[in-house]
Amino acid sequence: MVYFIKDSDGFYRCDVEERNQVAYFDLNDMDDINARTKSYVDLDVNDVVTNIVEKKVISSTFSSGGYGLQMRKSSAKTFRKNYRTWTENATSVILYLR
Repeated sequence: MVYFIKDSDGFYRCDVEERNQVAYFDLNDMDDINARTKSYVDLDVNDVVTNIVEKKVISSTFSSGGYGLQMRKSSAKTFRKNYRTWTENATSVILYLR
């Protein structure tokens, strides 16, 4: 089971896969982007995310604010139960993906 969480400040379409994931785009493929407002992503040679840095350009790849989290049923139940509380009490949620 995968939960996909998306920031509310943008719109795009993407495929959601059955694994942990971060949705990202490359600045070189986009027009009319305010580069200072993005979170930037470091990728290794296998396109695995190794770092995400808020509002500091560390690469040409930026996060679009979409995160897929693969969970077991027991974890998903806890997630659904607590998600509203977590998001109401945070202006930004930091996710570590494994």
